[in-house]
Amino acid sequence: YPVAAATRTGVATLFIDPSTPIGGWRDGDGYGNGGSSLLADMPAVDPSNAEHNPNIRHGLVRRDAKQEALRVLAVDFSWWLQAMGFAAEARRGELELYLKVDVEGFEIELFEKMLRDGTMCAPRVVFVEWHDGMMANAKSGRTREMARRKQAIIDQTERVCRRRVHF
Repeated sequence: YPVAAATRTGVATLFIDPSTPIGGWRDGDGYGNGGSSLLADMPAVDPSNAEHNPNIRHGLVRRDAKQEALRVLAVDFSWWLQAMGFAAEARRGELELYLKVDVEGFEIELFEKMLRDGTMCAPRVVFVEWHDGMMANAKSGRTREMARRKQAIIDQTERVCRRRVHF
């Protein structure tokens, strides 16, 4: 089921990386980046950003392709950590929590929400694929600004949690 880790629960728009067919790749299907994102202006899902879209550069997508999207269930990830009891168990030392996060640019908003809710302190280690380099090439100023917020998240996490969360 397509479910997106998000900052609120409901229905979200998932912008599709056009080099990846719905349902994903199977053996022998070819190459795809799999970079679908909740952010419409991430270069991999924005055909109008021909200069920085890796799919256009590699000839996987035509320059005149239209942006495609799916409506998917979105779950507030911070709420989910609390509802499942993981955040409380980790705070009490009953659970050593590790997160693996690869959400194609949405990690900035996700972690900022977790900081506001106090769940960012639950994991001991966060394995994250930061997309700040890719976001710097986005057309929108909002997404370029997100790239500058990465270090603030790391610094604030250490301050708020009073320990180092390993990224």
